[in-house]
Amino acid sequence: MNNGMRWAEARNGWFLTIAKVLGDGWATDIGESKRPFIWIRGGTSGAQRYATMWSGDIDSNYDEMRRQIRGLIAAGLSGYPFWGHDGGGFHTNRGFTSNLYRQWALAFASFTPYWRPHGNASGSRWPMRQDNSAAVVADAKVYGDIRYGMMPYIYTLAFEASRSGAPMARAMLLEYPEIEEAWTLDQQYMWGPSMLVAPNASDGGSVNVWFPQERWYNYWNDQIVSSTQGFTSVTAPLGRMPLFVKAGAIIPQTTPKLSTAFLDEADLQVHVWAGADGEFTLVEDDKVTELYQQGQFAETAMTYADQVSTLTIGATTGSYAGMPTQRQLSAHLHAFSLPQCFEVIIDGQVQPTYDYEDDLATAKLGGKAWWNNAKRVTEIYLPATSISSEVQVRVLGDGCGPDVITFEHNLPQLNFRGVFGAWVPQPMTLVDNFIWEIEVSFDGTGSGGLPDRFKFDVTDDWSQNYGDDAPVDGIADVDGDDIIVTAGPGDYVIRFNDDTLAYTVTKKGGPQQFVSNFDNLFFRGSANSWDPAPMTLVADFTWQIDIFFDGQGSDGLPDRFKLDAVGDWSQNYGDDNADGIGDLDGDDILTDDGPGVYRITFNDQTLAYTLVNFDRDNDQLPNDWELDNNLDPQDPADAALDSDNDGWDNLKEFTEGTDPNNPDTDGDGMNDSVDPNPLVPDVVNPDRDNDGIPNDWEIEHGFDPDDPEDASLDGDHDTMDNLHEFQKGTDPNNPDTDGDNVNDNIDLFPLDVNEWEDTDNDGTGNNADTDDDNDNVLDDDDAFPLDPTEWLDTDGDGTGNNADLDDDNDGFSDQQELDAGTDPLDPNDFPIIIQPVGTRYDQNADGKADILWRSDVSGQNWFYGMNGHIIEQSKAINVVPEPWRMIGRGDFDGDGKGDLLWRNDDDGRNVMYLMDGNRVVSIKQVNVVDINSGWDIKSIGDFNGDGNDDMIWRNASTGVVWMYLMEGANIIASQPLTKISDSDWQIIDSPDLNGDGKSDVLLRHQTTGKVWLYLLNGNVISESRELMSANTDWQLVIAGDFDGDGDADILWRNTIDGRNYVYLLDAGVVNWSNRGLISQFTDQNWQAVMAGDFDGDGDDDIFWRHFGTGANYMYLMDGRSYSGKAVNTVSDLTWRPIK
Repeated sequence: MNNGMRWAEARNGWFLTIAKVLGDGWATDIGESKRPFIWIRGGTSGAQRYATMWSGDIDSNYDEMRRQIRGLIAAGLSGYPFWGHDGGGFHTNRGFTSNLYRQWALAFASFTPYWRPHGNASGSRWPMRQDNSAAVVADAKVYGDIRYGMMPYIYTLAFEASRSGAPMARAMLLEYPEIEEAWTLDQQYMWGPSMLVAPNASDGGSVNVWFPQERWYNYWNDQIVSSTQGFTSVTAPLGRMPLFVKAGAIIPQTTPKLSTAFLDEADLQVHVWAGADGEFTLVEDDKVTELYQQGQFAETAMTYADQVSTLTIGATTGSYAGMPTQRQLSAHLHAFSLPQCFEVIIDGQVQPTYDYEDDLATAKLGGKAWWNNAKRVTEIYLPATSISSEVQVRVLGDGCGPDVITFEHNLPQLNFRGVFGAWVPQPMTLVDNFIWEIEVSFDGTGSGGLPDRFKFDVTDDWSQNYGDDAPVDGIADVDGDDIIVTAGPGDYVIRFNDDTLAYTVTKKGGPQQFVSNFDNLFFRGSANSWDPAPMTLVADFTWQIDIFFDGQGSDGLPDRFKLDAVGDWSQNYGDDNADGIGDLDGDDILTDDGPGVYRITFNDQTLAYTLVNFDRDNDQLPNDWELDNNLDPQDPADAALDSDNDGWDNLKEFTEGTDPNNPDTDGDGMNDSVDPNPLVPDVVNPDRDNDGIPNDWEIEHGFDPDDPEDASLDGDHDTMDNLHEFQKGTDPNNPDTDGDNVNDNIDLFPLDVNEWEDTDNDGTGNNADTDDDNDNVLDDDDAFPLDPTEWLDTDGDGTGNNADLDDDNDGFSDQQELDAGTDPLDPNDFPIIIQPVGTRYDQNADGKADILWRSDVSGQNWFYGMNGHIIEQSKAINVVPEPWRMIGRGDFDGDGKGDLLWRNDDDGRNVMYLMDGNRVVSIKQVNVVDINSGWDIKSIGDFNGDGNDDMIWRNASTGVVWMYLMEGANIIASQPLTKISDSDWQIIDSPDLNGDGKSDVLLRHQTTGKVWLYLLNGNVISESRELMSANTDWQLVIAGDFDGDGDADILWRNTIDGRNYVYLLDAGVVNWSNRGLISQFTDQNWQAVMAGDFDGDGDDDIFWRHFGTGANYMYLMDGRSYSGKAVNTVSDLTWRPIK
């Protein structure tokens, strides 16, 4: 269906609709037994009730990472607590690096509502597929363990988000709204109430972090990083995102597992950071069904009182299916520098003393403590404890537990001597037990005709030094030979263990000089008829070989092998008990995972070995690579296929690292097989720094073609960075390239000195364009040459005819003139219409209704002169005691100012106050009507249209209805109107229902709910008919002209549920298509008191009063719409407004 709406206008609503349909459909078809996961990447307000959201297909660079941090914060502020993104970016060919992957896909993304590394290239988001994969895999394990271990805390944040909308990732201003600086931060956020996350969108270095004035600990080492408000520069090495925990934080955790499905809810580890009071309430449920919405969840309140150093874990309240009855609780006390003495109290009973154990596994059995020396944390493990119990851990102070372990060493010092420094000693650093470390650089040139080399020196004077005598075995020898560096020039990390004398030499970012206990290692197996095949040393003590087994075996035995240390069977290893540890002269090791290429490793220090069938079809393509790229790992023929028809078979795609399903992996327009750099979108590398700007342009304008950062610079301060200057062809060193005094950033023609604007976007500048706004009226004839919606201004008031509601400024709107058949462009041709005299309830003739008050206790009368909802005058009128009763208000003398009608309930006198604002101009008696006669005044209005209000009487005994036509206080006609014998018919009001300038009568039957009208011409009923009918739960409150069309409308209020409906009438007939709900509130103390044009805009407004608190409120109406405004509060309920 096409209704003319553009997709851009509809898509957000479409996403909301789809999400709602899915959510509602799930509720209908599946019900509460399972939870849906609905996922969208757009949606208008309300979509958050049904779906999570992600930010779409984004670039892979640090700029985009910063935008995603900002987007996460903004989403939370916008009501979307469950927001995520493609961790590391989607488009792999747009700046993606392994460092970016570590900083973004692993670090930042793991602290977002849902963690999803994802990209467009096959396998591009697996840690093991990155450059420097060992470091990346290590980071993946670190952040995976943190996130899955912290799942009790994270799940609680998610639960609270679903319950209250509080985002999981919170803008700093949400936690610290009173601090102005907190409102400016878009690159750091709170992860729940306790953690601060400051992602590092660079390859390392430091991050400037803003801290509130609280004590903050570095998550990685529990060191205090800040106690004062302001910015602090925090070191942020690659792979270690700045994470901070505030003092008093309580973060429940558990043992991390490979999946949330494997997490054990009975395993609850409560971590607390000392230094301030804190609290946290853990929320748990079955994590499968939606029964939590029915209250099936549990809460466990936790508090920490810092002054008495006491952690309290309250009894769990609530329940859900599968909830554990006992927990394996542990308390982890951070920010205490030494092991602590403590006591455990369960349900008020102090437990037997917990001893510290040296062995963590023993401590975890319960009733024990363990000092985590690496993290400086006291860990207290309780025995199995009922979830209904309250547990307290009270810290008593230092002096318990083991001595604090410091790094041990057997040498007083250690120095490094190498050719890079002419053998000058360089001090090494003790970094772990017995381990010394130094980072050095070798240039590969050596000295004295010898290659790069070094030794370790204990005493700095060569009296005790270590080298490594042949055969080189990775174990240092006193006064041994120089240790040769074989991996070429570069930066190296060198370590020395002064207990075992083992050393390692690791080239950063390059090959490693591995250490081994064997001179060599051979593989012997049935695949080679037991002939030896040399293995390769690939890591410290680790040898490796890839061997194909056909699965046929030999000699009637299955495929098998052994590992041979010397190549002559004099020292070989098998495995007697199949435990993965080699045994000297052990049994043959079987390869029982079918045919394929097996990768076999052997550690010649631990004797452990592994074997993995990683290429089942022996086509040189690893199984997982084939699966990732939709190939068959058991079909060798697919290695020779060219799946994407780019001229390279799949084996070549694998060896080159390209995508076998994309002929142009890097998207630079050249197929992989002919692209000299198929993984770099440069073709002939015209852009060496890949910043989007050609090398020659950068050189021409004084920039560095090898520095990608200069693309974002703005040297001429015209708010356009260099990349955009290149794209527009402007001069990056001149803010106004064409010299027309209009800066390039706002000049639509920055290279044309004669042009800078193009109002109609037709490609021709305004100076050359004869119709700038493209409205088909030439500029010379166009009163508004730059506005395509306007060209005429008949009345010359500066507002074009299309926007001007009164083109000829004759006081009548264009629509009124069209309706009346007059010319809306001719000020001398205007309609003659009946205008009502004055404004109803206007006391001072300013065209705006006012409010009069009367105190039923004191008799005081008061005047509010109104301007909309604003009280411009508040003045006393006079005091009129009982038995005088104010009947109502009306303009009886036709001067445009409301007068007051009184009746004495003792003697029957009727008196009129002719008024001017709050001033009584004159007091005149109208007549006397016996108070016991049954007659009373029921309505006031101008029934004959002479500009003077009249009054209607009704006799309660006979039902006769009588009319006085008035002129001031004089009765100019006293005439019968009708007789209504049924006392259930009540006169509601006398509005002008048909717009003829004369008041009519509106009645309601109190039993049947019918509504009746009398259209009047003086005392003659020109039409009597039913208007409508409504259930008696509906109260017909007031009538007023809410849409300003000259005839009255009606307001209904439901006395049960508080709905308020406006019915707009057309000449006394209900327009059923023009009625609707305007508001709803169930408090029946709110009542609509009167309708009048309080703001003078031509339509009546509604004045409300709360008859419980005395609050007053105004609806400034515009048809069925309104603007609500508080008026004031008159808390003395003896005061009532008079109409």
